[in-house]
Amino acid sequence: MVVRKFASNPEGGTDLPYTAPARLALLLFIEGPFDGKAMLTCKTQGKVKFYSREKGGDEIFFDGWDNKFEPGYTPSWVPSTDSPTNNGVTVFAEGLSPSGSLNDIPLEFALSGCSHTMLGPAKATITSVELTLDICKSRKTGQVDPDPLSADDKINLGRFLHVQNDQLDHGRALLIVQKVQPEAFKDCRKYPCR
Repeated sequence: MVVRKFASNPEGGTDLPYTAPARLALLLFIEGPFDGKAMLTCKTQGKVKFYSREKGGDEIFFDGWDNKFEPGYTPSWVPSTDSPTNNGVTVFAEGLSPSGSLNDIPLEFALSGCSHTMLGPAKATITSVELTLDICKSRKTGQVDPDPLSADDKINLGRFLHVQNDQLDHGRALLIVQKVQPEAFKDCRKYPCR
């Protein structure tokens, strides 16, 4: 899952997103008859948010209501045709800040109060990855790399690029691809990425 980034709104008000990474889809599903309670929990708050849809949608809170499923009660954000025992329920995770290490965001979908034997909770971990591309200011001298623009200036002001002429006298813009955070996330081929 990739962190969504924001910059200040030049007109004031709330910050505006300037990246739109795909949210990570998670299917909650209960197989077989079920007459108990199911609870989705995420013990690491502040690194991830959960939503009812891939884009937009309602934010899902871990307040004992939005994350609880039981006969006769389904959270208001769940489409009327879905339930954990019917089609399953999909929640979508969005990164807020980078993980400190790989797989440091634990999720658990636990069942309780059922009249028949239940298996232990379904568990998974996810990693919130931050990607940063810096755009630098114009060079003041040919010997020193220019400073990067602030995140707000990078988005709200930008940087001019000139079409190079035959004399090659237009400067090039320096772009810096920062290290992926967390640094332990070295090779996307080892982890499920989209």
